[in-house]
Amino acid sequence: MAGNDTFVENQISCPYCAEKSILHYPNPNLYRAGRREPDLRVTSYIWFRQECEHLQPHYYAVWQCPHCCYAQLTENIENPKETLKEEYLIAAFDAIPNDKRIVLQELRRLIPEGELNLPGATALHLAAVLVSLLPEEDKRDHHELGRLALRLGWLFREQTEPKKTVSIIEEPPGVLLDSVEQLDGLIREMAQSLGDARRAAEAWADDFGETKGKEENPYAATTAALGDKLAEMRTLLTMLQGAVVRRGVTSIEIVEDLSVPEETYLDKMLTSLKSLWPELPLTENQCLRLAVDAFEFSYNLETTFQSIEQSMIVMRLITNLLFRLGEHERALRFVAVIYKSGTAYKKELQQRIEEGRRAETLRDIDEQRLNRKIGTVNMSILQARESRRQLLDVLIEKHNKIIEKTLSETESKSLAAREQAMRSAGVPDEVVIELKARNILTKGKKKSGFFRG
Repeated sequence: MAGNDTFVENQISCPYCAEKSILHYPNPNLYRAGRREPDLRVTSYIWFRQECEHLQPHYYAVWQCPHCCYAQLTENIENPKETLKEEYLIAAFDAIPNDKRIVLQELRRLIPEGELNLPGATALHLAAVLVSLLPEEDKRDHHELGRLALRLGWLFREQTEPKKTVSIIEEPPGVLLDSVEQLDGLIREMAQSLGDARRAAEAWADDFGETKGKEENPYAATTAALGDKLAEMRTLLTMLQGAVVRRGVTSIEIVEDLSVPEETYLDKMLTSLKSLWPELPLTENQCLRLAVDAFEFSYNLETTFQSIEQSMIVMRLITNLLFRLGEHERALRFVAVIYKSGTAYKKELQQRIEEGRRAETLRDIDEQRLNRKIGTVNMSILQARESRRQLLDVLIEKHNKIIEKTLSETESKSLAAREQAMRSAGVPDEVVIELKARNILTKGKKKSGFFRG
């Protein structure tokens, strides 16, 4: 593959039928992800070649064999894992009933020749989700199923979200916004360069036989440290950008086309195919719920996550998905898991540093690594606190009428009696605890100002 080619094209063999075909996706050296939504969906790309700007790299995240219709994530086809779960998947595909094979064949008909469009990408992802659902529940790779279902949800969202026209009404005041945008660009450039440095460091370490014990390897440790710091910087910058927008630095006009899109050929086909394969998801919400259940199963019963940091990342993702689905009380439970596990892990890391110092066995590189981990965990704890505050604000607003009525009816009663009355009226326990913490249940408290300033 030439360095300036628009697409990467590699000939591969299908893991199931062994027939050869072309693996085809946009060259990752020509773009980088721009803005993301809280559930990680990329909403814009920054291209280094103008003629590529119409391409959507996330459309190509799935590969499907044109011969047998077996489908998987592109990265798993390019770099096979060869795990027991993969064997289960192949065996389940081998025993696929004819009606389900027909569904995969019909979805394949929607994939155009050449560049992918939205219906084609949706059909590809649907095929991969359905294939992943074939094994019995305890034999599925639930983490991969979650990733596929999440990506499919993004595509359904893209089909239904209103078209927006954005225009600047007045020029922003300038210095602060310009500085934030400049920082955003610099951090993205640093991340791109760091990726090159990490790959070069790994190659250098391989040449000198230092691949064992990567945590001890100065090349791997240093690039990993830089990556952690960049991730922290990106999170903080996102918070700053949000503050800038909330303070009204930018004045913009967003015009939305709120007309309901007409039913498409894809919609009609999927509705007809569901009778052949009942598990076929038809909406974004169905996909996101499937993703949440798969990620939760993976978190509880699989060994996908090799560190607490990785586990906390997937917990944050589940929280964001549940928030989007409107399942706020369930989301609060996951926030509690993040906070509890993060606090315990931070304490453990701090103890390891203290014990190492006392025993004089802690090397500088080890202390740096542990402090990096503490910084990452601190960021997760801060994000969990903010998520909890947002979720509780939503739940208080949701139960506002019941809260107001109960406060009025129990004005002369004790704090304990008011708490019990709230619970008896159907106010969730977490909300009651928060109302107490905000002094809203205190006798004589005015009924306004539920939300902190």
